[in-house]
Formats: sequence, C-alpha cells, structure tokens
Amino acid sequence: MNCTQLLKRNMRANSNNSFNILSLNLPAVPNISVKVLNMLNDPYVNLKKLEELIMADQSLSAKILRIANSAFYGLRRRVTLIGDAINIMGFKTLRDVILVASIKESYKVFGLIEKKLWEHGVGVSVAAGIVAKKVPLVKKEEASLSGLIHDIGKIILNNNFPSEYASCMNLVHVNNLTFEEVESEIFNFTHKDVGALISDKWGFSDILKTVILNHGNLNYIKNCQDIYEKSLLLGISLADSICTRLGIGYKEPMPQLVKNEEEIMALIGLSSKDYSDTVNEFIDTFPQHLENYME
Repeated sequence: MNCTQLLKRNMRANSNNSFNILSLNLPAVPNISVKVLNMLNDPYVNLKKLEELIMADQSLSAKILRIANSAFYGLRRRVTLIGDAINIMGFKTLRDVILVASIKESYKVFGLIEKKLWEHGVGVSVAAGIVAKKVPLVKKEEASLSGLIHDIGKIILNNNFPSEYASCMNLVHVNNLTFEEVESEIFNFTHKDVGALISDKWGFSDILKTVILNHGNLNYIKNCQDIYEKSLLLGISLADSICTRLGIGYKEPMPQLVKNEEEIMALIGLSSKDYSDTVNEFIDTFPQHLENYME
C-alpha cells in the first residue's frame, strides 16, 4: 500500500474536512514584543529606554536571559543583566531572540504533543550550534536560532487542527512516514508552507524564512548559489537528522526517517569523527539546554 492509500484509509473519518492555508489563525507577536521590535527598528534607539522596556516584562526578561545563557552563546560568565545581554548580542540577534521568546507564547496549550514539538526545536537548535562550531563560515547564534524555529509551522498547524495533527503525529510514528508526506495528504500543504506565512507575519529575516522552507530539501540546497545560505541549510539539515535519529521530539529513535545524512556530511565537509564528536557533545549538553528552554 502506497503512502496516499495508507493516509486516505487512516483519515477516512475526516474525509469531509476541507483545509485552507489562508484561513489559518496565525498568532500575533505579543504587544510588549511589538514595542521592543519597533524600538529596534530605530537607528537612534535609546539603549537605556530599551532596557527599561524589556525589564518591565518580567517573563520576557527571564526568557531573554535564559536564551542568552543557553544554546546561543558559549559565554564564560553568566549574563544576569538585560543591558549586558543587549551589548553581547547586538540589536540584530536581540531582535531574533525577542521573536523566539514569543514562540512559546504562541502555544494555545502545552500538553504532550506541544512538549514534543518544542523538544525537537530545542534539540535541533543545540545540535545546529554544535555543528556550526565545526563549520567556520556559519554563525553559531544564527544556526541555533534557525534550528529553534525551523519547524514553527508545526506549532501553528497543531494550534489550528489539534485532533488532525495528533493523527498526523501518530501516522508518522506508526507507519514511518515523514511529516511532510502526512501533512500533504491531510491538509494539502505542509508545516513548511505554514512556517513561511508566520515568517512574513512576524518579520523573520530572509535567511530564516529560507531555512524554514528548505531545510532537508537536498535538491534546493545543492543548487543554492549563496555559500553561506547553503552551509547554514546543510547544518540545520544535519542537526535535524541527528535529532530524528536519536528520537528528540519523537516517541522513540527514528533512524528509518533519516535520509541523505552521509551526502549532507560530505557537502558540509564533516568527517565521520566530526559527526561522532557532534553527537556525543549533543548527548552530553542537550538535557541542560532543554531544561533551560522548558522553564
């Protein structure tokens, strides 16, 4: 039985449902984040006022500091002040971190499925940061951020269609199908398409939108003419493969879903030892990073 037949059989109960990507309820960026982002767009922004605005939101402040002290930077000292975080990150990265901090707010609920989706994002973020250390061209902080948001479309799909997305995740696990295969048959679009919409609404950079749309798409990556974009996409794709192989964000390890890993390693210039070292470092450091992000 092919993929289409299998999905139609399993989803027969929902055969009357019609899904329109343009009718999706896309979450807005929280108000305080909008104010901060507007300030960051001002080339003459007052740093003290920016710091005070962020500090007025205790939850946002905590998230910024937590992220600054976890997967994004390997700092020798712990950042405890918002002003220090701003100085270390710079405005561009702070802007991205504000957006990331808003992602958690986009969950309508935070049950088991939501925890698994978040766990996978954090895992790919951590793994991508480790891979980036072995690929000098790629910025570690951008790799980590890209990893965290690469599957943001899954969050939106789950928010809008929780029952159908629970079925989607079950089909992935039981029948060893990829999310894109299942989503295409159920919704006629995928989490990557939805991710592109939220990228536009939230104002993600072009490179982040490209990662969301094309991670794992080896045909696109091999034909990519921008060497930085190509390297970043390869790094995110490898990090995604590592997490899938280990079962990060899944019910169990899913090596059967991993594709083109050796070719990706060759294209990015990593040896088998580099791969083993990356996996070992990930296994050692991921639990603490996950704890930081889950708080």
